[in-house]
Amino acid sequence: MVGKSVINMEKLRLGSRLRVGALMGVLTATFLSASGPQALQEQIYFPSHDNAEAAILAKIQAETVRLDIALWLLGDGYLTNAIIAKWQSGVPVRVIGDRDSIFESDPNTRISFERLASAGVPIRLRYNPTWFPEIVHWKYGGFTGQGGAFIGSGNWTTFELTPVNDTNFKDETEMYTNDPAIVNALRTKFDQMWADTTSEPREMFGLQPPYFLDWPDAYKRETGIDWTSLLVAAVGAAILILLLNALPPTEIYE
Repeated sequence: MVGKSVINMEKLRLGSRLRVGALMGVLTATFLSASGPQALQEQIYFPSHDNAEAAILAKIQAETVRLDIALWLLGDGYLTNAIIAKWQSGVPVRVIGDRDSIFESDPNTRISFERLASAGVPIRLRYNPTWFPEIVHWKYGGFTGQGGAFIGSGNWTTFELTPVNDTNFKDETEMYTNDPAIVNALRTKFDQMWADTTSEPREMFGLQPPYFLDWPDAYKRETGIDWTSLLVAAVGAAILILLLNALPPTEIYE
């Protein structure tokens, strides 16, 4: 009987150790899955009381691989400056916009896109059809190096991303996610739009160009002005102003 009791006690101790070990293994796996680099992160920002502008700005500034942006409206100066700075730092940037919002709907968006284009940022516009409102209405920022994306209802304008006060705000939403299924689906669709050369149905009659155009082509079709020539002239004028400002006043007026 004594021998059997000893054996039973040993079995109990062994079983207890196994259960504790299994529990520790589960807890360790849970901790690693929650804290590892692949941990899912999803956060909703409500511009009625959250500063979504600051959150998007931080993601732009932190990107080191590639930045993809597709927007209906872009009127936030901080975000526009950050996009330009990211491009100038050597990180690839691609921006998709819409002809209607830039040339017909919002002067601030046009100014922002012209600033991006002046800095050399690659831009494509959904241009046609002009007779029917097929628009790019995205509010998207894709951050390849961070494996995440911002999507939302709010345009990238200051008033839609940050509250003025408790009673003066735009009731929008912005969501950041690194869920691979969502991020990859957005990136795939963005890539399709970026590479799109599909002709608008009436193109067969020579009346309409493709749905998407590069910035210089879209700008010339819309304004009749060659963007490259305009940019060269602007740079030349800026250089002339700098040279004139560097001369003593007597040399300018003599």
